Amino acid sequence: MNTELHQYTECGLENIYVQGLKIEDDGGHSYIHIPAIGELHCLIAKSLLEEERNLTGKEFYFLRAELGMSIEAIAEQLSVDSTTLLQWQKTDCVSDQLDFTFRQFFKHKYQQENQNLPCWKQNSQIPSTYSKVAETTSINIKYDETGYHLLAA
Repeated sequence: MNTELHQYTECGLENIYVQGLKIEDDGGHSYIHIPAIGELHCLIAKSLLEEERNLTGKEFYFLRAELGMSIEAIAEQLSVDSTTLLQWQKTDCVSDQLDFTFRQFFKHKYQQENQNLPCWKQNSQIPSTYSKVAETTSINIKYDETGYHLLAA
């Protein structure tokens, strides 16, 4: 059993990298063991909320999936048309205000449902202004015996 850097595309995002995951062998077939996926997804979500740029459509989809809510249900909660959210999810096109409102909604709802996960022990700061550059950066995470930890960019 050894460990390596793993690009965690299984979550639907291309920019997530996790160090320290174990590669296990099952009779000639290797696979990566990803423990505590809920904790990992919580840390990814918290990191996305703190990005100083608008969320991409894939990031919006990831966060929406973490809430387990449909586009229609979120649209109703945010008092927007569901086609606006569908457009965001497909084209990355969203207003700063809607992005901020969704982040606030997500943080409130997700924290209520996942308050015992370690990533919420420190308060997440949602930026009030965003960079107009929509370039995504890598989110680097390390896993060890104490759990998942966000690494400096």
